[in-house]
Amino acid sequence: MYRWIFSLLMLPLISGCIVVQSDATRLDEETGALHVDLRSESDDGGGESNDSDDEADPSKIAEMRQKIDDLERKVEEAETKMEIAEMESDLAEDARRHKHEANERALAEARRDLELFHQFGRPEMIHNAERGLAFSESSLLDAKAELEQLTILYEGSELEDGTDELVLERGRRSLGRAQKALEQQRRDHRKAMEIEIPKQAKDLERAVSEAQRDLERGELESTIAEMRADLEHAEMERDLNQMQEELEELQHDLRELTSDRVKTVPVAWRVF
Repeated sequence: MYRWIFSLLMLPLISGCIVVQSDATRLDEETGALHVDLRSESDDGGGESNDSDDEADPSKIAEMRQKIDDLERKVEEAETKMEIAEMESDLAEDARRHKHEANERALAEARRDLELFHQFGRPEMIHNAERGLAFSESSLLDAKAELEQLTILYEGSELEDGTDELVLERGRRSLGRAQKALEQQRRDHRKAMEIEIPKQAKDLERAVSEAQRDLERGELESTIAEMRADLEHAEMERDLNQMQEELEELQHDLRELTSDRVKTVPVAWRVF
């Protein structure tokens, strides 16, 4: 027993080389060689791989590669389309922002115009209308007074050259013109007070309302556009992710189908 153990320990010193063959150890009594077989039972006999059964069909590999090429092209196109959509979305958002700012300015200007009209425009228009009416009324009174004075001076006079009648006739014409001017001024005053001033005020108020409506409408349109852009982006991203997942699966299947299988080589130690 001790002799056998001693021989086993001395074998590495006296042996010429070591060869890996198996995982089972045995001593050849005739040659004195020690065999160590490291192969598992699954590698013996029935454990041999059947390469002919596992070999992939070349046409199937070619078909998978074609599908991968098509998917890679589609993924690239989808990524480009998404980039274009994002840039277009940025441009549209910038345009909506400028439009919103323009609508805000338009509303501010309309409100300022209405305020200025009530502060200055309307009072000035009323003042001008009333001043014109007062001037016409004063002119009529002056014409009446002048005619009365002329009548007192020349009525009943017996001027041979007819000067008295000429002066009176001129006074009556002045009075007639003053009366017509007053009537016209009264119409202008009424027109200004009842039509022009209210119309201008309504136009300015309408401008404020339209500017306010344009601002609110623009904000609503901007919200709708942003929601639609988000939906389109999410849909494009979902389609892109789906294609990428399908591409990864095909690439994985192709690697599994074409990769070289590592074959188990029996390992042994043989002492010469």
